[in-house]
Amino acid sequence: MAARATMKGLPRCFIPECILTDHGLVRMVQRSLDQSDIFECELWGRHARYQHGGVDLWRIDCGIIRRLSRLVPGLGRLEGVTVIESPEGVVITAYRNRVGRRLLRKRNRPGRGTGAQS
Repeated sequence: MAARATMKGLPRCFIPECILTDHGLVRMVQRSLDQSDIFECELWGRHARYQHGGVDLWRIDCGIIRRLSRLVPGLGRLEGVTVIESPEGVVITAYRNRVGRRLLRKRNRPGRGTGAQS
């Protein structure tokens, strides 16, 4: 487990290590994210479940940062970070998308994902 001080004068807290795929580890290193960033994204971020693959997504957007700026002072550096996990809790990938308003963009394809039956 990785130890990290939360604030000056407070006791150290332990950040649990996350389970990563090889792809997830490579992407975290490429995007300058560490396991504590992934943990904070899962702790403070918006959660969504992508139905087709069954994966979980966590995203930290500007609304969360605005609401939690006093409680979590360093959260601004994680703006736009999105973490994608399998249903078993394995981190598949993590990326930054500061301008994205939706978690995943999906093209409208005829006969797929519309839910309408004729």
